[in-house]
Amino acid sequence: MGKSQSEIVSTFSLEGRFLEFELKDGYRKYLRMATSEGECCIKLAKYLRSSFELSLTPGDWVQIVGEKKLNYKTGKLKLKAERVVPTTVSHDSTSMLVEVKPAKTKPQASILVCQKSSCMKRGGNAVCQALETALGDRGLEDRVAIKGTGCLKQCKAGPNLVVMPDKTRYSRIQADQIPELIDKHFATESQDEKQAKPREIAVVSVESLASVK
Repeated sequence: MGKSQSEIVSTFSLEGRFLEFELKDGYRKYLRMATSEGECCIKLAKYLRSSFELSLTPGDWVQIVGEKKLNYKTGKLKLKAERVVPTTVSHDSTSMLVEVKPAKTKPQASILVCQKSSCMKRGGNAVCQALETALGDRGLEDRVAIKGTGCLKQCKAGPNLVVMPDKTRYSRIQADQIPELIDKHFATESQDEKQAKPREIAVVSVESLASVK
């Protein structure tokens, strides 16, 4: 299976406090920064590694725009900076950064998506992209992981996926059914509740969206 089938590529934009550069072979290969979500390490594009214009001091506020790749087989996310722009912030924004939140917790649930060619030809890639979008829209990307899996023995009824940990299986699932599937399995909280307490996942009874095996 090629990278194009196992990775979802999109753009990202982050603002935060610059901490340090990480060097390799005499060049600045990574940039480490603190955001309201915690610390993160971002790979620099080659043309940024030796750029004399990229002069930063620890504590500087920066905006980083670039490319992110999510490998839904392993759940690993890679960030690469294409542009680093020093910015200024208000006193309130600076205070927010000082109180850095802990790193994201390990996902408590996962959705297994068949990666075999039969399922991919029937819309598997579109299903994976719809899953990433639906989870992101609901703030569940750090709670639910998308993972690739081997054949689920329903090749002619693809795309196939399994929602864990309750092991509910779906066949012939289509991208436009994904938002409803996510809402069925993972309860979302109101905006006020999101700000007041950590998100919790509630597994509810499932009504078939497709042919459930």
